[in-house]
Formats: sequence, structure tokens, C-alpha cells
Amino acid sequence: MSLFSVAPIKASLPEDAQLVGIYEISKKIKIVKGSVIELEVSPIQVSIFTDGVMIYYEYQEGQYSSFVVYDDKGIGELDSEQRALLMRAGLQGARETSSGYRHIRLTSSDFSMTHFPTLSNQIITIYGSAQPK
Repeated sequence: MSLFSVAPIKASLPEDAQLVGIYEISKKIKIVKGSVIELEVSPIQVSIFTDGVMIYYEYQEGQYSSFVVYDDKGIGELDSEQRALLMRAGLQGARETSSGYRHIRLTSSDFSMTHFPTLSNQIITIYGSAQPK
């Protein structure tokens, strides 16, 4: 079961790919013309791997979608109390397909994946939190 329609890239991972974590997807939103719509999603667990160059998202057993790592310097987050930008260790990756552009943001505690469909005014984002390995 996939939350985004993504074509598998290969049946197996590269030998040097390491498990980053297992994440449970619990939230999915759609943004249309500035309005946020929360969509129903059954909790699902996914595994995410990296070899340092690519991020591999296993959306079905043995089925992977890949993202090119474009930033490994961390993830910026706004601290609401101090109103300061904090950096957390993490990766960001991107993938362009005929169905649109996808972005993945990944830390040891959570991840998000955003899909910007081609020829659409909608943006879809899923969120997940890390589970014990």
C-alpha cells in the first residue's frame, strides 16, 4: 500500500545502503489554494535507507523510491519559544518524475515527504515519526 503513486526503482538496495530508521506515517495533508485539508490515513510503517548519495524509501516490501540527497548539513527548524532557527542533523532529498516533484526531509526522529504534482494546484505532504528499530 502506498500513500503516493511511485514507481519502484529496483528490487534490492545497494550493498552500502544503511537503515536510517523505521517510521510510522500518521498524518497526510493536502494544500489547495492556501487551504489545508487533513486527509485520513491508516498508520503504516515504512523503512528508509541511505548510502549517503541517495535516500531510499521502501513504500512496499522490496519496492523503493529513490531521492537524490542534495543537503546533508541538517534540517532547520524554528524554535517557537526563542524564535531562533535551530539546526538538527538530517538529510534532504529530491526526485523529479513525470507525475511531479517530490521532496523528502529526514531526521532520526521524524520525516516528511511532499509531492508537488505536475499541472496541479495541490500539494500533498505525509508525516511520520521514528519507531524503535
